[in-house]
Amino acid sequence: MVSRKVCIAPSFTQCSIRRTHRPIGQFHQVLEQELPKIREACAAVPGGRCNPKISVIIVGKRHHTRFYPTDDNAADGKTGNPTPGTVVDRCVTAVYDFDFYLQAHAGIKGTARPAHYYVIHDENKFSADALQSVVCTCPSAADNTN
Repeated sequence: MVSRKVCIAPSFTQCSIRRTHRPIGQFHQVLEQELPKIREACAAVPGGRCNPKISVIIVGKRHHTRFYPTDDNAADGKTGNPTPGTVVDRCVTAVYDFDFYLQAHAGIKGTARPAHYYVIHDENKFSADALQSVVCTCPSAADNTN
């Protein structure tokens, strides 16, 4: 199942779209096929008030990347995983692209798998901190898929 989450700010001036399970080789398809349809849908809203700046984020959990806390105080008490809300945006991320990993929830057992967020289109010009805050405060079904 493919899930999509659209989070539109109350003023309808900003929109972040999280798209799941797309390999890097298919990012251009999202931009060439899906983004124009999203714009058409916004233009079809009565009153013409829906013309948001759009950010498109690919969310992936089908990877083998795991993180371990370097300090026992930074681990959750149960499994030793990083605490929920841990963001990794250096060293293991792409050098020239805007991506980050977020450990959004506690692991039930074993090693928790963080979600990998890859920003492929950003008209909102989000800073890394601002986008990570948006991802944390606007939960999505895309964040919870395997």
